[in-house]
Amino acid sequence: MLDLTSGETGESSQEIFKTLMRASLHYVSRQFICALIVSATIVLASLSYGASRGNQVELAVAHQTLREVETIAGESTWFSILINNVSLTLVTFLPLMGAVWMIYVQFNTGWHLGATLC
Repeated sequence: MLDLTSGETGESSQEIFKTLMRASLHYVSRQFICALIVSATIVLASLSYGASRGNQVELAVAHQTLREVETIAGESTWFSILINNVSLTLVTFLPLMGAVWMIYVQFNTGWHLGATLC
C-alpha cells in the first residue's frame, strides 16, 4: 500500500483529510453541505434529462433551434445577458416556486444544448 505522508510531521493523507474536514465544519454546517449536494444533484439531473430529450429532436427542429440561438447570441450585449441572468436568479430565491423555476430553467438549457449539439 502506498503511504502518503506530508513530509516532516509524518501525518498520513487520511489524517490530513480528517483534520481539514473537521476544520471546514466550523465554517459550513452539515445541513448546508447536504442541501448543497441535493441542489447540485437536482440541477445536474434536470440539465442532463433536458439534454437527452433535446438530443432526440428531429434534425429540422435542431437546425431551427441553432439558428435561433445564433441570432440571439449575435444580438445580445453584455448588459442584456446580465439582466437576463439576474432576473432568472432572483426568481429562484422564492420559496417552492424558485425550486420549480430552477428545474425548468435547467431542463430548458439542457434541451437547447442537446438540440444544438446533436
